[in-house]
Amino acid sequence: MKELALQKLICDIVNREHGGFARKLSHRFLVGVSDLLIKLPGLPTALIEVKCEDCPVNKKTVTLDVTVPQRRFLRDAASAGMIAGIFSFLDDKRNRRVGIQIIPIDQWRDEDSLVLLPDHRWYRVQDRAMGVWNEVVKFITEEKAHGEN
Repeated sequence: MKELALQKLICDIVNREHGGFARKLSHRFLVGVSDLLIKLPGLPTALIEVKCEDCPVNKKTVTLDVTVPQRRFLRDAASAGMIAGIFSFLDDKRNRRVGIQIIPIDQWRDEDSLVLLPDHRWYRVQDRAMGVWNEVVKFITEEKAHGEN
């Protein structure tokens, strides 16, 4: 799955199926703007940077290319109290499954852009829309609770 198709899938799920608000953000003249703005009913707004990779064979890690401006944008939003994270989507075509992990920006280490495959939650390809929804809700709910403590 391509990154733009995944962004559209996330927006469609949030907007059409669950009564939320999700928009693709873009700015032609400003690099680093996060991919998606998501607002779910009863939960805070979140900024998400989407990264989509093919699942590597015989490896336990994958490298996500999150640029310095993208990390800065997410960190600035988080500093202002917004929920912000990196959505890692791994497409395992061999096993007909997808892996999803959303990493809060405050847990992202700049010196190491590797993410562990076992840290992803795996869904069958036909269940990927449900998986996307589950992981987005889980991420925002957990980050809201984390911010309240």
